[in-house]
Amino acid sequence: MNVDSHEDMLSYAEKNIPAQMKHDIAIKNCKLYMINANKVASEVGIPGRTNNILILFYFKFGMKGLIDFSDAVDDMKLAAKKTYAKRGEYVIKANMEAIDRSVALID
Repeated sequence: MNVDSHEDMLSYAEKNIPAQMKHDIAIKNCKLYMINANKVASEVGIPGRTNNILILFYFKFGMKGLIDFSDAVDDMKLAAKKTYAKRGEYVIKANMEAIDRSVALID
């Protein structure tokens, strides 16, 4: 879940997640991971570009046991270099920083 709020994330969840969903999460013993991806993107100079940040959380938690997370990170960095090559070094470096910060948040 991408939290675009400066509120405490737990407070945000309590106020904004519907009661039925909270119930389902509790009954199914699920884990809910939240990140302010917009904040991370803005801090590295690519405001609004949250895809790489959110994808890492999916690779870490949604694909757990199916793919090696460190391999996914390496592949994402390689893909970012190829994808943003025409946009210049600044965009590439900003995406690398976003990936690195996301990994730091996850670990």
